[in-house]
Amino acid sequence: MLGGTSVNGVATTIAVGSNLTLSGGVLSASGGGGGGGSAFTVEQVTATGSTQAGAAAMAQDVTIVSAQSGGNGVVLSASMVWQDIRNRSGSAIYIYPPSGEQIEGTSGVNMPVTLPNNSNVIIVRDAVPATPVWYT
Repeated sequence: MLGGTSVNGVATTIAVGSNLTLSGGVLSASGGGGGGGSAFTVEQVTATGSTQAGAAAMAQDVTIVSAQSGGNGVVLSASMVWQDIRNRSGSAIYIYPPSGEQIEGTSGVNMPVTLPNNSNVIIVRDAVPATPVWYT
């Protein structure tokens, strides 16, 4: 079943059945397989900035990086337990941890990892250590 709401004839929210909604550029799914009630959200961002402070913030479970101007990046969200990043920008991007955190395999706190174009990575956060670590 396809339904939704519109403003002046332009769709603002599109619902496909009872489990999939597209609203404001964010795709949301719920009630995943096995009856577990899982849910996830998808966003599309443009990588920005060549430092952690200037990198584009990611706020959803799945992020599709669709553009960048070279040497730019995205920063993980400290409020997330995991994030799935898909780079479709045309060139490699930097993925930065939240401020004061570290990504496994980097030389230290606040250092990025590189994700080549047309690559995906799922990064999981371990908040137990004094300095939280993200694992790929």
